[in-house]
Amino acid sequence: MTYLDVPYELIAPDGTRAVLGNSVAAMSDTDWIGPLDPDANIQGLLDRAGIRESSSDLVEGDGATHGPFWLSRRAGTIQGILLPTVLDMGQVAAAESKLKRATRALRADGLLRWIPPNASSPRQLRIRVQDGPRVTGRRPKAFQVTLVSADPYALSSTENSATISAALQSDGEITGADPFTDPIGVASTVGHGIPNPIPEPILSNEVASNQTLVAITNAGDAPTWPRFRITGPVTDPTLLNNTTGESWSLSYTLAAGEFLDVYPQLGRILAGGTADRYSSLDFLTSTWWQLEPGANDVRLLASTYSAGAEFTIYWRDAYE
Repeated sequence: MTYLDVPYELIAPDGTRAVLGNSVAAMSDTDWIGPLDPDANIQGLLDRAGIRESSSDLVEGDGATHGPFWLSRRAGTIQGILLPTVLDMGQVAAAESKLKRATRALRADGLLRWIPPNASSPRQLRIRVQDGPRVTGRRPKAFQVTLVSADPYALSSTENSATISAALQSDGEITGADPFTDPIGVASTVGHGIPNPIPEPILSNEVASNQTLVAITNAGDAPTWPRFRITGPVTDPTLLNNTTGESWSLSYTLAAGEFLDVYPQLGRILAGGTADRYSSLDFLTSTWWQLEPGANDVRLLASTYSAGAEFTIYWRDAYE
C-alpha cells in the first residue's frame, strides 16, 4: 500500500538518491524531486508479489491437478510530478536528471526504500528499471518509471546478525552437560542455553561438544532467507532450524581460520568467499530453509569441532 505522506527513496547502485513524497518531511529532503501522483502514485511494487502456478493437465479427466504455488517477483510503476511549484526550469531539469540517475539500475540492483507509518525502521525492495523514466507535459512535468523487484517480500534495510562461538574451559574441554539425542539423530550434549535477548556478538561458554544453538527472531510477518558463515575448526557441519525441523548438511572439513559462506536462497557454498564448494552438500538429506516469522531455534551440529569454531547467521526481517 502506498502512503502519500511517507517519503520514498530511489537509490541507484552508485548511491545516487532521489526522494518522492507529498509530505513536509519529503519536501524538506535535499534530494526531493517532487510529489507522487495522488491517484496513480506507486502501482504494483508495494502490492503482494505475483504467483507462479504449478499444475498438470488431466486430459482424460477434463481437468487439472495442482502442485505447490510459489511467489514470483514484484513489478509496477511510479508516477509523480517534477517540482510542480518551481518556475525555474533549470531546477526542474536538474530534478529530472536526478530521477534518471537514481533509476539507472540495469546491471546491478538499486533500492526503493521507505518507512511505513506503523514502523520505526526502513524497509526496502531491490529494484531494476524496466522502462523510463518518461517525462511528459509542459508545466508541471509528469513522469512515469517502470520497475521490477526480485524480492517477494519487503525486507528490513538493516541486516541483523548473531554469532555463537565454541569456548574452552581451563582444563581444555568443551563445556556442556546433559546428554540427549537431537531431532536429526546425532547424539550430543548441550549447555544451559543462550540468554534472551541475545547479545551481539554472542560469546558463550555454554556450548555443546558437537552442537551450538542460538535463538533468532525474524521480527517481520513473512519468511526470510538467511545467509551463514561457518568458521573452523569444524568437520561435517549441519545447520538445523529446530523450529521447522528442516536442515542442510555438508561433507566438509574446515581447519582453524578457514570459513565457508553459505547462501541458501542462491544455492551457493563458497570457501573463503570465492571457491565453489556446492559439491559438499548432502543432497539426499538437505533442504534449504528459511527463518519463519517470530522466534527460530537455530542449531549448528557437527561430527567434531573445537575452540575457535564459530557460526554466524545474517538475516533481514521480511514483511508481506
